[in-house]
Amino acid sequence: MSQAKWPEEIAQRIFDILEANKTALIGDAASLFYGDQNRLPTTPTLCVEAGPTTRPLAGAASPGGMIVNNHECYILLYHAVVQSGSVTKKQSEQIASGIVNFLDQNHLRLQLPPTDIQGIVIHGYCVSIDPGYSIKEGTLYQAVRIVWQGTSKTRLGA
Repeated sequence: MSQAKWPEEIAQRIFDILEANKTALIGDAASLFYGDQNRLPTTPTLCVEAGPTTRPLAGAASPGGMIVNNHECYILLYHAVVQSGSVTKKQSEQIASGIVNFLDQNHLRLQLPPTDIQGIVIHGYCVSIDPGYSIKEGTLYQAVRIVWQGTSKTRLGA
């Protein structure tokens, strides 16, 4: 596979990597979705949402010129219904920290062969962790939004 050019390529690869490691990261009974959800069938639920990709020129603009693709992807963790006490809040932040540590190993990067899966970015890592709350169907959940950013280079018009 060549370097990623579009947002859905990044989000799908992150989804696939998280799905392959779901049990270790969020547990066997957890849910994982591509795209945010209005209904949460279980908690924790993890949603991977494609973010924006900006594409500044990295040289001449003629056909075949280089583009730097700056990708963002959002990983949304809905941990549990808000209850009194801080136990579930701390647990949600700990799960998010584990996901960030895992993604910071840069599983999407370009690697020299032999590898099982060819990389699709030059580099990438989680740039923010935003603990908070989210309302889904009238229920308040502990939530954490993780923002992953990465960079790739592709050719204009290719």
